[in-house]
Amino acid sequence: MESWIPEPSTRLPLTLGTFTSSILPPIVCLYATALLVLLPRTLWIRLALWPITLYLAFRASITVDMVKGLPLDPDDFAYMNQVLVLAMANVGMLSSIWSLQTTPYRRTDQSGGLLLDALDLTANMRGIGWSWSTGLKLPKETRNMSSQSSFLFSTFRSLFIQLLFADSFLLAVQSFEGIFAPVGATIFDSSLPPIPRYIRSSCITFLTGMGIYHIISIYYALATIIALTILPRGPKNNTMQWPPLFQSPWCTTSIAEFWSQRWHQLFRYVFINFGGVPFYLVFGRIGAVFGTFFASGVFHAIGLWGMGRGTDFVRITGFFLMMAVGITLEFAFKYVMGRRVGGILGWIWSALWIIGWGNMLVEAWLSRGMAGTILLPDRWRPSLKLLAFAKANLM
Repeated sequence: MESWIPEPSTRLPLTLGTFTSSILPPIVCLYATALLVLLPRTLWIRLALWPITLYLAFRASITVDMVKGLPLDPDDFAYMNQVLVLAMANVGMLSSIWSLQTTPYRRTDQSGGLLLDALDLTANMRGIGWSWSTGLKLPKETRNMSSQSSFLFSTFRSLFIQLLFADSFLLAVQSFEGIFAPVGATIFDSSLPPIPRYIRSSCITFLTGMGIYHIISIYYALATIIALTILPRGPKNNTMQWPPLFQSPWCTTSIAEFWSQRWHQLFRYVFINFGGVPFYLVFGRIGAVFGTFFASGVFHAIGLWGMGRGTDFVRITGFFLMMAVGITLEFAFKYVMGRRVGGILGWIWSALWIIGWGNMLVEAWLSRGMAGTILLPDRWRPSLKLLAFAKANLM
């Protein structure tokens, strides 16, 4: 009997036809659910729409290949399929939360009208200006806020800087022998003794983490520019609604601080609802922490599967569960010592714990070829151009 999940090789290339027939329908259903969750007495309609949305999101994940048929090497841009599956997983999670919501969502700032509010709810992953985003901590704005044009210019400048850094960190990872392999390569060099082996793998892990930080920042900068220049103007479509995603994560002094405010909070709401709340009801506060990180692990494991090279549920989910263990240890430290983890010792502790266990996560990613991907074709890569310029002027 044919598997209900077809082989990745059978996925159809991204065309206008596959976009409108496969990718657009779950997005439209999510938008319809967003409209309904803003209105009273729509619970049964949302519940009826819910399985349809889930099916369409699942179908989009298994039927479309984002790079097949394009004049690109599929191995170089395989991560685009990971992005698609993560987006569809987010559609499924949001539709589930909204479908079960018993009271309408409400705005905490000025409404732009039902249609615009639903659009904002669909795209506003952190819930800025919504009643459900309680406890959200936003980073301090560093861009020029004097006018929208100044803000856009600052965002454009940030975009190009982020692109340079992202490509440079990716190039640094690819410079390690054997890592730049489209089919995947381990970060652990078995020819080295244990200590040098793990120092090497931890360096790769750190560089990969910094690359991911800049790549996510690139996508967010693009979304900011699009929203402020193309989408209809409304109360939410202004510079105040696009604060930074990150708050200098390398400056964290505790694991709890890193994940609660310094790393991006895009999926905070869905992870808490899918994992934190159910585990809290059974195990209390500690259960909420483990449940939230377990949901994050499952989400990231599903995303890796989207590349069509399998996944690594144990390593990926294991990394996120160890983050919950670290936060639990910080709770215990506060209980015993009467103060929070912090200062230079907190920074050392956080770096060792996150990077140390991060070896598992990065091994899962890079062993499936993520280090073999690129952001731009070689002729456009800024890191290669800078490297060529430096060699030409130093010789």
